Amino acid sequence: MDINKFINTIIEGDTIKNLKRLPDESIDFIFADPPYYMQTEGELLRVDGTKFKGVEDKWDKFKDFKDYENCIKISSDNKCIFKERGIHMYEREKDELQKIIDDSKNIVFFGGAGVSTESGIPDFRSADGLYHQEYKYSPEQIVSHSFFMRYPEAFYEFYKEKMICLDAKPNAAHIKLAELEKAGRLKAVVTQNIDGLHQAAGSKTVYELHGSIHRNYCMKCGKFYDAKYVKDSKGIPYCSCGGMIKPDVVLYEEGLDGNVINSAIRAIASADTLIIGGTSLVVYPAAGFIDYFRGKHLVVINKSDTAKSVNAELYVNAPIGEVMSGIKV
Repeated sequence: MDINKFINTIIEGDTIKNLKRLPDESIDFIFADPPYYMQTEGELLRVDGTKFKGVEDKWDKFKDFKDYENCIKISSDNKCIFKERGIHMYEREKDELQKIIDDSKNIVFFGGAGVSTESGIPDFRSADGLYHQEYKYSPEQIVSHSFFMRYPEAFYEFYKEKMICLDAKPNAAHIKLAELEKAGRLKAVVTQNIDGLHQAAGSKTVYELHGSIHRNYCMKCGKFYDAKYVKDSKGIPYCSCGGMIKPDVVLYEEGLDGNVINSAIRAIASADTLIIGGTSLVVYPAAGFIDYFRGKHLVVINKSDTAKSVNAELYVNAPIGEVMSGIKV
């Protein structure tokens, strides 16, 4: 990997992981300054009540915090990494992404839970995700077909509380993708999310691999019900015919919709640019769909590294909404 990709860049995330991304023997000077501008007036106490004396060395003294912010500079020969007031995060990555989008006529976006977490919807696998919270049954058990059929009341208690988020609004990523589609550059969104926020933002061609909370059907007569009816129902939602209502979401032990799969794969295979965002590429078979891409530009935007190895032209470890918000359509 070329060290020039990291020049004039603030790299955010796990320090050890990010250091491994740098080419061997490419860094000959590192400036570390924890705990960062700790000159204090008066006493500063730790949580255990002991006194923290702060940093008393002259080299860590600044006139004020503004002076500190404006002067951090790491230099080595002719190479510099700056942190200065007025330089925003991920500017280089945004510029590169802008060039890729400007060079594209058939963009497809493949997204996961990280797109919706910025709208306040919990994911499953992050440190604060549903898989790491305490329940009587594990989330994997609860959102399975067999659990739904055997314990529908417990299923709906979890489902309505944690998975139906009717107050969530589209964020900057949803909105920008809809703008790109309206401009004719983006041809499809392939999403693993079930919240319907892409459509709420204005996207028209959306392939929902795992279904949608906004579609619910009676298991007896097939009558349609919206998410609000399910959310507001007491306990198990029932149809007027007496049948139990089932959400049109793909539970564990259930297969994906064949028509949606075929449409998503065709879109990815015909794209000249594939943007993968907000997904760790853990969930299969969905994660395998990106292997059908044969286009020119492959971009990954995700806060953490992906589980599946991806040979991306541009890899951005950042919140997708923050990156996409700076794109001009």
